[in-house]
Amino acid sequence: MITSQNLERLAKLCTHCSILALLCLGPLVAQSSQSTIRGTVRDQTGAVIPGTEVVLTDVNTNIRARVVITDENGNYEIPELKSGVYRLSAEMPGFKTFIADNITLEGGQIRRVDVLLEVGETSDQITVQAGAAVITTEGGSLNSTLDEDAHKDAPLVEISPHPTVMLTTLPGIQGQGWNVTIAGQTSAQTTQSDDGVINGPDAIQGHNINLVDEITVMAVNSTADSPRAATWNTISKRGDNTFHGAVWYKHINSALNARGFFQPEKPVFLFHEWQAEVSGPILQDKTFYHAAWYSERFPAGSFNLSDVPTLQMRQGDFSQFSQPLKDPLTGEPFPNNVIPTERLNSTALKVQELYIPEPNLGAPGALRQNLGWEHPWPSDKYQWDNYQWRIDHNLSDSNSLFVRYNFYRVPYILSRNLPAFTWTRLRKYSRGIVSDTHVFSPGVVNTFRFGWRGNYILDGDNLEGVNPTLGDEAVAPIGLQGVNPAGLSGQGFPRMDITGISSLQTSAGGLRADHFNFHWEDSINWTIGRHVWKFGFQLMRFNNFDGLVDEGTYGSFRFDGSFTGVGYADFLLRLPTRSQRLNPLLPRRMGTYELGLFVMDAFKVSPRLTLDYGLRMDIFGAPTVEDGLQYNWDPE
Repeated sequence: MITSQNLERLAKLCTHCSILALLCLGPLVAQSSQSTIRGTVRDQTGAVIPGTEVVLTDVNTNIRARVVITDENGNYEIPELKSGVYRLSAEMPGFKTFIADNITLEGGQIRRVDVLLEVGETSDQITVQAGAAVITTEGGSLNSTLDEDAHKDAPLVEISPHPTVMLTTLPGIQGQGWNVTIAGQTSAQTTQSDDGVINGPDAIQGHNINLVDEITVMAVNSTADSPRAATWNTISKRGDNTFHGAVWYKHINSALNARGFFQPEKPVFLFHEWQAEVSGPILQDKTFYHAAWYSERFPAGSFNLSDVPTLQMRQGDFSQFSQPLKDPLTGEPFPNNVIPTERLNSTALKVQELYIPEPNLGAPGALRQNLGWEHPWPSDKYQWDNYQWRIDHNLSDSNSLFVRYNFYRVPYILSRNLPAFTWTRLRKYSRGIVSDTHVFSPGVVNTFRFGWRGNYILDGDNLEGVNPTLGDEAVAPIGLQGVNPAGLSGQGFPRMDITGISSLQTSAGGLRADHFNFHWEDSINWTIGRHVWKFGFQLMRFNNFDGLVDEGTYGSFRFDGSFTGVGYADFLLRLPTRSQRLNPLLPRRMGTYELGLFVMDAFKVSPRLTLDYGLRMDIFGAPTVEDGLQYNWDPE
């Protein structure tokens, strides 16, 4: 039978277990996405009122989030709250009921809401509109918040919905592309989390500001529950008691764009973006959902300029060059700077025939940007689909749970230096979290999180009917031998860097990544008198899989003119300055972990002074490879 005494014993047991874990384990790597409301209850004379019942209600879900009693100092503490809008009421016999309405609580925020009780009947009410906090007064951290409305109202034509586009509008944040610098801290000293679960750098591109409710940034003085000097955290949208639905569409095109100087005609650019989302109750006042789909389409092409040999050079005629063309066999110049036909290498001629187009731009004999060609796909992704759903459920008055899942898929068909080397990539990301908050007593609250993220990148697969060049199929027709001893098959080519000519190369293919990482975390908030202790642990497990057929497997060659004076002449004579062949170990799986824990205390010295202090320890495991073929320093 579950009684209040049993719950108290269970709370003490969990507390003792967490203290034991703190002594035996090691780092916690997460700034909490949960928030806190604290305050002091006083009467009109300024005297504190212990024993006051404080009730906090989630306005949108009509769920009683917490009931606490003020301590002997009149203080109350309500930790581990979801962001949202709340109503706080305080009741004490002999006093009018105090209500603070529409308290807007941001993610990771500690907000003070003090209560002033007036003498009267509890049936009488005094209501104040709390709204959002204008300035943060609790704690020494410098925080800022970016919500969905700020993104929607921004006068940006920026196509990418990645949060970093808008993060740079906040004070102290700079950056370009995927990386941001927060208060001078580099990405190595910055933690990025989703709903409190840490993301790795491999999954950060899957973010979508349209699917989050808000983004919180802790720029300076991170507390002990954060593993880095700075951190930013996204908080996903959630449902409530009211049905909501939205559909929107955005379009950008090149109708008013100018033609590029070297472009024979203006390439068409089209961009389509749309989103559909729906949320509401599954069980009134108990279970809620939010689901969304975001999509992009880029039905566009891109124009490219390349450097290819002239028609004369293709025949071995370098008479247009003023410097003498040296014969490597005799050391004397070739007559008229022309290589005899019988000296031209068959492999080089086959490569020229199959992979090096003839020039189509510029005057005869032009050596730079003499090939213009249209790539029928955009220069980046041509499609993006993002799905997300979240379910919040209240198991009981003291136990709440939510589950969130996000899936991201984006394919690419990309150009290289020459038309024959078009390559493909398919990227998939998945992220999920299960979070449970249990109130054992008004002073003991436990939060457990389990998260996972997957990162899948496959290079060289057939996409939209496009079959990229496969290295093992390319070396046979050109007559190249002595490469790819393991007989590996994948997107690739025997790379050839020829001075003065666009490089013959494509992107290495194969299963570039199939990573799946896990995250476990547990923390306890324990209010004892004027102290609010928080301690816990976190474990992150990384599993990285590599099946990439590295560049160089099919050979890598450099022709820089060291033998004849002209790079393309060296190529036609099959005289590389440098050659390389790789024999990669495939496939390989590597694993490692991060383990951490922290302990921190908020000591309420007085209603106007709170002292925050804490300790944390971080342990980073050594990476190990499944096949055991690795090297490291051995102290023995």
